[in-house]
Amino acid sequence: MAKATPRKGMQLFDADEALIGMIAGARGNTITVGGGHIPKAAIARVTQNRAYLKRGVLPTSGGVAAPAPIPPTVRQVGRPTRQTTRAARSGADAPPAPLAPAERTYTATPPTTVVPLAAERLHAKKRPVELGAVRVRKTVAAEERRLLVDLNYEMVRVEERNLPDHPATGADLFREETIVVPLRGEEAVVTKEAVVTGEVVIQKDLATERRYVRDVVRAERAEVVAPETVRRAPR
Repeated sequence: MAKATPRKGMQLFDADEALIGMIAGARGNTITVGGGHIPKAAIARVTQNRAYLKRGVLPTSGGVAAPAPIPPTVRQVGRPTRQTTRAARSGADAPPAPLAPAERTYTATPPTTVVPLAAERLHAKKRPVELGAVRVRKTVAAEERRLLVDLNYEMVRVEERNLPDHPATGADLFREETIVVPLRGEEAVVTKEAVVTGEVVIQKDLATERRYVRDVVRAERAEVVAPETVRRAPR
């Protein structure tokens, strides 16, 4: 069964499961983490999407894995070996046994996270609407008017005149009769004619009025809260 190898996108941890960073590249015998290079030989195991360094191998400032130095003042605590027992019996100082590397915690700077903040803005548009209507109504009014007219008519005037006596002749003498004299005159005849006496002009004027438009807009704000402390369970 082939051994799993670290690849790009995996998370790299040290032997104590402290996150170092994300593997940015894996070429040849080296992997790239945080701008530095680490040999693949320093990888102890690969499980799922994680890779773990060997104990005693710590990333340096250049990114190269190197054994951690052993403090000279540290002494091994535990069961003595045969060599240390013999030295104790002989009364000589036993040479220091190889010690476990000092534990260090390396936390790589995570990539920058950008959180977008959204906000709403007000924009005003105009559209034509019906505001109402103006009605102009024509009505018919009746009014009595007078017109002065001069009318001519005939009148009868009977005048009796005295004449000197002279012989009367004719067959109609001494006979009663009625004399009819017709009279003529003028009467007023009223006629009507429709004429235009004026006009009404209807015009529309454009007026401008400034008003405020109001609405509720929303905006996102970023607030920094205290991070929660995560305690690691004892191993």
